[in-house]
Amino acid sequence: MSEKPEVFTRKASGLVREMSSYSAFAYNVLAIGILFPWVYLWAFAAFPKANIPLGILITGLMLVPMWFAYSWLAAAMPRSGGDYVFQTRIFSGWLGFSLTMMGAFMAALYAAFAGWMLNVVGLAPMMAVWGYKFQSTMLLNFAKWLTSPWGVIIVSLIVCVFAGYNLVKGMSRFVKVQWPMFYGLMVSILAIVYVLATTDHPTFIERFNAFYAWVGVEGASGGFFDHLLNMATSSGVDLSPTFSWIHTLGVSTIAANSLVWAVLAVQQLGEIKGANTVKNTTFFMVGAGIFSTILMAIIAALLIKVAGNDFLIATGVAWLNGTLDFPIQPWLGLLCSVAASTSPILVFLVCIGFILNAVQVMHNVMIQSGRITFAASLDRLFPEWVSKVDPKLHAPVNLHILLAILIGIFILLYNLWPAFGAISLSAAAAFCLYFVVTCLAAALFPYIAHVKPIYQASPISKYSSGGFHWVTLFGVLGALVNAVLLVYYVAVPELGVYST
Repeated sequence: MSEKPEVFTRKASGLVREMSSYSAFAYNVLAIGILFPWVYLWAFAAFPKANIPLGILITGLMLVPMWFAYSWLAAAMPRSGGDYVFQTRIFSGWLGFSLTMMGAFMAALYAAFAGWMLNVVGLAPMMAVWGYKFQSTMLLNFAKWLTSPWGVIIVSLIVCVFAGYNLVKGMSRFVKVQWPMFYGLMVSILAIVYVLATTDHPTFIERFNAFYAWVGVEGASGGFFDHLLNMATSSGVDLSPTFSWIHTLGVSTIAANSLVWAVLAVQQLGEIKGANTVKNTTFFMVGAGIFSTILMAIIAALLIKVAGNDFLIATGVAWLNGTLDFPIQPWLGLLCSVAASTSPILVFLVCIGFILNAVQVMHNVMIQSGRITFAASLDRLFPEWVSKVDPKLHAPVNLHILLAILIGIFILLYNLWPAFGAISLSAAAAFCLYFVVTCLAAALFPYIAHVKPIYQASPISKYSSGGFHWVTLFGVLGALVNAVLLVYYVAVPELGVYST
């Protein structure tokens, strides 16, 4: 009689499966940050010869193998801790611990960034445009205060406490809080698509110029739109560059900074219902990635239609090089708000997506960092109190309080110490290495002796024929893509890693 294959087991954590597959899908979409400014501003400056919408679509296509590798690993090892569990069980404890704890630390930097973005990209443009609509200098001054270091710090700390409180109350509470954030984001995206689809280029220029003239930006009185173009041209920037495949592929480094997070829900697999089935994990990872890729490409294409590729290059360069101090950042939220300035309600709908998504990211970071640390504590690499779960709340209360305090410190450092804030630019590059190792773990999963029985007992083992395992192909391709992205990061100074 043949022995029954070994199944993946681990000490019961005390966490409860409170999240549905659809909730996990919403979680990953929010983690991606469809409206985040990376690809709509930074990419135009770093890769001016690129076709940005095409670059976004290529990025999504390139990341499909990685999304599949993660979703299949998840179905085989549906335990909280995600990458930590995959890397430590398939490879080794020291490698998995060091890389995933690095990831947990770098993720905490995103929390500080989320608070900054909530203010600068969401709240401040909304208040400024409302001020313009109602001719209120009080609202404009409030918008400018929101973009100041202490304005960002105060709002960020409030959101940090809010996120910490929700997570201390348990995953069931977070799931309820997440739904308004997800559907608010969807409404905001619809509003942005509507505004961009119904606004022509001359109308945009007129409203953009009128708004910045009212704000009081130097050069705005004569037309800030043309002023930005002239500044770029005089500094030698080519505003009509020829198309380049190298630049278009380079967009993937920035677009992937958002799209890779279609896999973020792996960190709380032990709290997702049906996470042991390939159908479910594929839906909330691969499905979330494809859905977000399409929306990002549509928004980028419409933004180019309305504002013009030359304007977006000029704006991106002025921001990246710091040649112009924008009192209200000229990112997607502001561009759409200016285009929608005839309707205060539409302005609110456009901006609320940024605000809600930033609030969600604060929660995401605490969950990601927390579940990795939680899993390491179960392995006795941290004190037992770190992974202690409250029997009524089903949450690691001590850990969430500790993380909220740590993130609060990061928020202060991020906004008051410029050098620390610059470190956050390296987070995307660091995660490339993190993803490479997990993808390699997926590739070797069927072949490493001590985990081969786990693979054979998992639902993904049936996706093979003649000794060929599909998870190996997905893992190899996912690792290669992330390795290429890492090469771009260390070779292109505009990406913020290979520079002073």
